[in-house]
Amino acid sequence: AMIPTKETAFRARASASLRDQPYMVDLWNVEARARSNALAFFAREHIATIDTLSALEALIASGVNPYPEDGDGHPRQAGYDAIARAVAERLERDGIGR
Repeated sequence: AMIPTKETAFRARASASLRDQPYMVDLWNVEARARSNALAFFAREHIATIDTLSALEALIASGVNPYPEDGDGHPRQAGYDAIARAVAERLERDGIGR
C-alpha cells in the first residue's frame, strides 16, 4: 500500500491557508513528484498498489484528524482504520481472500 505522509494527506485541506508558505508548497510538490514516480514504477513493473491517499483525505474532509496533533507523522487509530478499509475494499474488489 502507498501511505502518504501526514503533510500530503492534509494538502487538500491546508493548501489554501498555506499557499504563501514556500516551504510547504515545495514539500508538497516534491512529495507529489515522488509519489507519481513511485506509482509509475509500480505500474511499469506490474506491482499491484493500493494508494490510501484518498481514504485519508476523505477522513480529514469529514472532520476527523487521522494523525496526532504534534510532529508525529504516524497515524492514530482512525488513520490506521481508514488505511485498513482502503486495503480491504481493494482486495475485495479484486476478489482476493475469498
